[in-house]
This record gives sequence, C-alpha cells and structure tokens, in this order.
Amino acid sequence: MSVETLLCPQCSAPMELDIERARGTCPKCGAVRSIELVDGDAPSAKTREALGMPPYALWLFLSGISVTALMFPVLHWWQGRIKPLASVQAAPSAPAKLIWDVTRPPLLVDLNADGIADLIGRYRPDDGAQATMRVGAFDGKTLAPLWTTGSLGEWADALGTVQLALTGSALLLTDAHGGVELRNAQSGELVHRFALVAPAVQACASPDGVLKFWVALADGHGDYVEDAVPQPTPASRPDWCPEKQATGSRARTMSLQAAPSVAGFSPSLVLNHGTDALAVGMLDQVPTLVAFDPSRPGVRWQRAVAPPSAHLRGVAPLGADLVDGIAYVPYQLDDGRRLLALQASSGKQLWDVAIPGRGAGTAVWERLIATHARVFVPEPLGLAVFDTASGQRVGTLGE
Repeated sequence: MSVETLLCPQCSAPMELDIERARGTCPKCGAVRSIELVDGDAPSAKTREALGMPPYALWLFLSGISVTALMFPVLHWWQGRIKPLASVQAAPSAPAKLIWDVTRPPLLVDLNADGIADLIGRYRPDDGAQATMRVGAFDGKTLAPLWTTGSLGEWADALGTVQLALTGSALLLTDAHGGVELRNAQSGELVHRFALVAPAVQACASPDGVLKFWVALADGHGDYVEDAVPQPTPASRPDWCPEKQATGSRARTMSLQAAPSVAGFSPSLVLNHGTDALAVGMLDQVPTLVAFDPSRPGVRWQRAVAPPSAHLRGVAPLGADLVDGIAYVPYQLDDGRRLLALQASSGKQLWDVAIPGRGAGTAVWERLIATHARVFVPEPLGLAVFDTASGQRVGTLGE
C-alpha cells in the first residue's frame, strides 16, 4: 500500500492522513475528507466528501439551480404576455371616412345574431391617398365596422374584379390581381387563399349549402373553388350561376305582362313577394303604383306615388322593393328624393321621409334593398340606412 500526498480541495493545503480512521484532516482550514484505501499499485487514493460543509463550487452550483427554479414562473408569465405581440399581426381597421361602392348591392346576413341583417360590401378609404378597394362587414343595427380586409387593388381595376359570394358563414372574395380567398364571414378570418390564372369577373355560391363556389375569369374560363380542394378546378358555368347579376332586391321580379290591365297605365317594374305584388309605372305621365294578388285577377288598389302638389318628376321609381307585406318606393321631386312605405295589402301609407344626399339622384342610386328591419338606399357616395318600422334614418355608410 502506498500513501500519496492529498491536497485539501477547499484551500489546497496538504492534508494530514489518518490511515486507521481512513480520513484526512486539513491543518489549515479544518476540512475533513474520507479517503478510500486501495491495495496494490493503484495510482492514487480515492476520496469521498464527508458530510458537512460542501465546497464553494458546489454551493455556487446549488445556488444557480435555486435561482433558476424561482425565476421560471416569472419567465413563463412574461413569455405569455409578449407572445401575442410577437406572433399576431394586427387586423386592418376601417377608416374614419369611407366611400361606399353603390354599383353593387351589399351582401346582407345576420353575422352577430342580433336579429338584424348586417352588411358585407365594397368601399374605399376617403383619406386623400390613392384610391384602393377594400371589403368590410358592418353592423346593420349601428353601422359600426365588424371587420375589414386590407387593400384588394386599385379602385379602377378592382371595380370589375373584386367579387363577393356567400354561403352559410363562408365568404369568397377575389382581388384585382387574380387572388381568391375564403374567409369566415362572421369574423373576417382568412381560412384559405388560392391563385387564379386570371382576375375574376363574377362569383357565385352553390345554392345547396355545400361549401362550393364558381368563379368566372376574365379570360373566358371558369373555376370551382372549394376549401377541401387544394387548387381551383377548371369547370364550365353551372346552372346555379346565371350570367346576369342579381340586383339584390328581396322581391321577385315578374314580367311586365303580369301586371293587371289598367287604362292608360304602362308598367316599368313588377315585383312579387308571396301573395303581394306591386306594379310600378306611369299613368298619364304621373308615376303610379298598382297593387294586386298574383293568384287572383283584378286590382287591389292604385295610387300616384305622391300628390300632384308634390311636384313629382315624370320618372317611374324603378328602385322599389317589397318585403314582408310592405312596399318601399323611392321617388323623385324637383328638390330631392324621398322614400315611401306602404302596406301592400291596403295601400295605407306608413311613412314618407327624405333621402339625404347630393344632387337630384340617378337611376343607380335608386337600387334600394329592404329587409324586415332595414331599408338600404344608395346615395351618390354612400349607403343610407333607414329603420323599416319608423322610417328614421339609422345613418349612412360613406359620405
């Protein structure tokens, strides 16, 4: 057995060895170490720490573990606070001033389940910058914005290429560059993005509730767009997507020959909703309404749109709508436009209010749309919204 000099691991001084007790003692710092005796030609004695004060290096190691353990909950909490800022992009916000696109009817659907149809439509920010098109959803009750997209292209290009179609809660929209998106209509959240070989000129939703759309392209071809299919699929025009765009009116348009015969009356528009029908036209150069039941012969009632003293312009109000037994008829006076509400069954006037806006109005402005709670009337640069019960103006989207 050989004995080698052992140095104190704590202060590096030579230790005094007690072979019988198998331990070493440092005469300088008093540290005690157990030693393991090895027979033969082992290169050195093996040592083992005695119970008691650990060396400084071990103290530092254990202290580091303790500090890390205490800091972990704090770091985890802070990570949760900063993660949304680092990984979630802010959604686009609706501008303070906007100009509503009155060339297309908005999509009307109750997005927030408050019983009043909300609007999804096209608009551009009125901020003095280059005109670009966006699509946004607005609360039908308050006209507050619900969600909006970013720019879909320059206004002039987007007028013919930004198309909208809706089925259930799935909204399809295209942009001016040949892109097509599927979004959740309630939240505006992007679900899927595709690329078309050409910009779109029309979009239709399948009427059977299936999440399926058909898009007509500027090059004369067409594609099916489905969430479950990775890319748009070339397809010919389906029967459920006619070439003529819908006007947005809730009433069904009937042929002019369906109007009852009234001496001197020339119909320009015939609307039908259930058992109510309304013919709008001219009688002796006066805009006139003729109501009837399409399932029975004869006339229910007829009347001029307004009294002769109202200085009516000799133009038939082609923008009328008929919903839930109420006829909504815009008409033109020398000093502006008005909106009339009548009971379809009796002709009783419910209210008659002024339509705000600049100028005398044009035919495109008279494409009004009615629901059971709201009447939407296009203005030159915006969409005026009226309450159906009172005729009170809720507000205007745009100028």
